[in-house]
Amino acid sequence: MLGAIATHALPTAVPYAAIPWGDLHRSGYHQGISHLHQLYTRRNLAVFADMWGRVEAFPRGVQEALRFWLLSYNASHATIMTRVVAKQSMPDLAVTSAQPGVMYVSGLPVEKNLFLGLRRKLKTIVEAFRMLHGLPGNVKVFQRSSTSVSLPSGTVDYIFTDPPFGANIPYAELNFINEAWLGKVTDKTDEAIVSTSQGKSIEDYRTLLTASFTEMRRILKPTGRATLVFHSAAAEVWNALQRAYSEAGFDVLTAGVLNKTQGSFKQVTTDGAVRGDPMLLLGPRATGRSQPAASVWQVASELYREAAAAPDAVELSPQRLYSRLVNHFLSRHQLVPVDAQDFYSWYGRYAPEGD
Repeated sequence: MLGAIATHALPTAVPYAAIPWGDLHRSGYHQGISHLHQLYTRRNLAVFADMWGRVEAFPRGVQEALRFWLLSYNASHATIMTRVVAKQSMPDLAVTSAQPGVMYVSGLPVEKNLFLGLRRKLKTIVEAFRMLHGLPGNVKVFQRSSTSVSLPSGTVDYIFTDPPFGANIPYAELNFINEAWLGKVTDKTDEAIVSTSQGKSIEDYRTLLTASFTEMRRILKPTGRATLVFHSAAAEVWNALQRAYSEAGFDVLTAGVLNKTQGSFKQVTTDGAVRGDPMLLLGPRATGRSQPAASVWQVASELYREAAAAPDAVELSPQRLYSRLVNHFLSRHQLVPVDAQDFYSWYGRYAPEGD
């Protein structure tokens, strides 16, 4: 059987594309992986490419839906980045997907059955299409850089944005696994990240964010609002964000914390990560903005006392308190004065004493 797979001719749909390795490359577990096809077992590569090629035999009206279905499973489950892991709650090893936000190749990879997985995925997608089919309204999708949006000025009532978080995730590099099958990859020129491989500093990141927020301000109506969800453990990243939306003509109208039932991979595994993303409501800049800055530790102590009196115990966690601290300063149009790691060190000393 293995011999037959090894000699089986691969479909012509296989993209023999060099991986544009950047910030995610690790010389250890990526040794010898230079091209996309090397991220697959030969059998799964042949199966996926065969299904990908068969899409063109279907009516044009459903081809994109079929590609969406195939790619929804591809990067997370079809490659050698899928894993076998041990979980406390399970009596045996568990098969799981690739780790999100990274391109980690496990020492215990597993080859999943693409037919079974895609059948399960199809049920979810069909149900989603069924819910949306026939609903009133109009949806338009624009695939452009957010630094140059093809919309008229002053025509948008509301914007929700979740911009890249500094150096946390190199999105274009991650997207390559699916984009290579589509034959068109992301232009990284306007990718707003901090990246060693792309030569983008925190200042480059701020400049690209400013251009994006300036476009948001341009297309918003005078009464329009924008919700911004953001996450970072670094004060310099928060301050780059604050400068960007301020220079674009926005102020923070109110601030809160987005409660997520499941944190991202890096939020769960990274020391000093922030859990519970701060969420800001932005509006046109108002007059009389400046407020006197208080000592960061004065503010932290007051937030701690408020959290201790709150009915929800999660409010007293260091991660949630750091999010509240960020909100305090940004809602007063001030820079964030401390990184998450320094705040957590203070919390470790302060919390047991309570003063």
